[in-house]
Amino acid sequence: MSERAETMDALSLALRELWLGSDQLRRSMAKSLSVGVSELAVLGNLHKDGRLTPREIGDRLGITTGSTTAVLDRIEREGFVVRAPNPDDRRSVHVVLTAKGESAMAQVVDALDKQLIEVQPKLSADEVEQLASGLSVLARALNSGSANQR
Repeated sequence: MSERAETMDALSLALRELWLGSDQLRRSMAKSLSVGVSELAVLGNLHKDGRLTPREIGDRLGITTGSTTAVLDRIEREGFVVRAPNPDDRRSVHVVLTAKGESAMAQVVDALDKQLIEVQPKLSADEVEQLASGLSVLARALNSGSANQR
């Protein structure tokens, strides 16, 4: 096996380990908020991008309109989001985080930050910079690939 192939195998293994770790973290964070992973994904998308329509949320999560409605109903009932009129389209609504939703996502971000703080002393500043750059490139490639598969 060539050196490049070995490097790619190591990268692939590391990426799979990262996915498994992030899945575990996501389940843990969802449990801490007493929501499911799908609900946490909605909250995360709203935290990142602000208001979204139910259709945008469903498209991002790859779920049906019925499933989207059910997820939104659950997190709205828990007070994490509200549906607000869409000023651009009277037939649609925007889903927005409430103060409780913002607070919940702040807890999630804080927990992630604590995880990263534990790792940071093991890496030099250059390694952190390279890792951040590499992960950004990888994230863009994965997001581009998933967009092409829709």
